[in-house]
Amino acid sequence: MGKYSLDINLVVAGMEINPHTLKEKSLGGSETAGLCMARELAKLGHNVTLFCNTTFEGKHEGVQFLKLDKLQGFMQYCPSDVTIVQRIPEMFHKGIKSKINILWQHDVAIKSQRKAFHGGLWNMDEVWCLSEFHIKQQADIYQVDKDLFWRTRNGIDLIEKPTSNDNRNRKRLVYTSRPERGLDILLYDIMPRIWERDKEVSLSIAGYDNTTQEMAGFYQQLQNEILSYQQKGFDVKHLGALTKKDLYEFYKKSGLYVYPTNFKETSCITVMEA
Repeated sequence: MGKYSLDINLVVAGMEINPHTLKEKSLGGSETAGLCMARELAKLGHNVTLFCNTTFEGKHEGVQFLKLDKLQGFMQYCPSDVTIVQRIPEMFHKGIKSKINILWQHDVAIKSQRKAFHGGLWNMDEVWCLSEFHIKQQADIYQVDKDLFWRTRNGIDLIEKPTSNDNRNRKRLVYTSRPERGLDILLYDIMPRIWERDKEVSLSIAGYDNTTQEMAGFYQQLQNEILSYQQKGFDVKHLGALTKKDLYEFYKKSGLYVYPTNFKETSCITVMEA
């Protein structure tokens, strides 16, 4: 990718992304991977356009930010070398004026999406997955040959070098994934057993500002459980949405990242960061 300067479109639909989001706000894993990918491709000398939910339109650190509503017309009428689309196979149902088209998968395959996936196969050159497990699962569920897939990975930008661990609180547990991916298991089933053995163990929870209407009630139930533990004198707190820098600083002062989930992960950025 470094030999020629390519015109690359990167489509990252999801949480809002602006040039300084990682320094100022929390952000989801797939969006973080997309933003970091765009920046690294630009550093290699490519002309990168990032289509995303953004309030900023313009160029920053070599990346051209454009709103998603500009996407369809751009794809159909503006020639480019490479188009990389996160998660949305339907984007390839229509013609795209791009020489190479890549679907970048982040989730496990589900049978209800098979029709949408197959509908774009004629227009896909490659599908990126995040592990050998992920490739096998996608190939099995979507019933396509494994040769279609390429194993990539979600890189992370560590922002700063780790410092000494001398100030770690070994009894502080940290949970920073989506609440529906195991926080209920942690609060209802695991923490009571831990506190039976050692009441000095603390639990700190962080997340990002992306509460959908469907999950609001569930999130409130978890918050009520946290308040109940606090009233009983247990050290459990919700830190809110942290920036990357603040999150990393907190990791360095904590003893254990916990993620007791039955969610089928493909590549958990939080685990790599921890």
